[in-house]
Amino acid sequence: MDLGTDALFTIEGDLPVDCMFKRGSKPTLHVCFNSALTPGADYVLPVFTWTKATEHLKGSRLFISDPTMLLSPEIMLGWYLGSRDHPVQELVEAVIVEVMARTGSTRVVFTGSSGGGFPALLYATKFDNSVACVNAPATTLVDHHNRSVVENFCAIANAGQPMETFPAILDITQNTGPGRGGKVIITQNLNDHAFIESHLQPFLKSRGLGWTGGSQATPQVDLIVDDWGEGHVMPPREVMRDTLSRIEDCPGGDFDFLWGTPEREPKCVIRKLSDGSFMAESSRCLPDCHYAFYLLKNGKKCETRSYKRSSSYIFRPRHGAGRYSLLLFERDENNQSTISRSPEIQIG
Repeated sequence: MDLGTDALFTIEGDLPVDCMFKRGSKPTLHVCFNSALTPGADYVLPVFTWTKATEHLKGSRLFISDPTMLLSPEIMLGWYLGSRDHPVQELVEAVIVEVMARTGSTRVVFTGSSGGGFPALLYATKFDNSVACVNAPATTLVDHHNRSVVENFCAIANAGQPMETFPAILDITQNTGPGRGGKVIITQNLNDHAFIESHLQPFLKSRGLGWTGGSQATPQVDLIVDDWGEGHVMPPREVMRDTLSRIEDCPGGDFDFLWGTPEREPKCVIRKLSDGSFMAESSRCLPDCHYAFYLLKNGKKCETRSYKRSSSYIFRPRHGAGRYSLLLFERDENNQSTISRSPEIQIG
């Protein structure tokens, strides 16, 4: 397996593991897992996702196709479990260890969404100095909210036996705790009620945290919550792209750059995203706090976002060239408000 350049390779076995590798210049390895396939969609195995969303990164990238889907065309989601006779969690871990060794990678970032978030969180508990950057991840398969998906998996991959008998780690909320693994960064749509109740809240509880209904920052877990539509959806692509870039650029485990700390004075900052839009955010993220924004062009209000729990706001320069700034309103649990203004930026 030559990893001096880009490569496609397969780890042979009773259930082979197909991988695609993209060589980078930084000592960070990004490992990407696919989520559920769309029934009836035109696809050919192996499936490698996150290629576009990670193409801007400078570290090496390893895309692993879920070998569970090789068992049957009826399996759209396998959580990287394999089959009862051929479980693959340890094999996938061995692949990651080997690729890190051959590339000299000193840090690993695990990325996945939904069902792909499950292996990303799992392997983040096994590697020190790691980061899991996941969207609305599944965290328990025993108490998974979608019973039909679980029953379909068990009928094909677990000899018709209940999920809890499968020989693998099935519940991240029972396998993690304070001090296990590295940093976890979760994006979560506010209207994805099933995943919040069945997966996010149990995971937060396992880390000694509670669901506040909005974004929060802790030494181990950063939670980025916003309204991105109805149901189980991804955030705008630029949010995930920008977060991955900032993880890659941040040395060690110092992630204060994401949300700041409660001790800091409130401050509104603006960052340009890769697609040409801009993100305004509070320099701190506090529980039970609500945030509103006024977008100003040449000193006059041109957009507003009413109070929400999300401490960030994405805007696009659709009002033409001019001098832009934002007013940030932070309202705490006692209904006390503070106001801060961002630096002014010239657009156009």
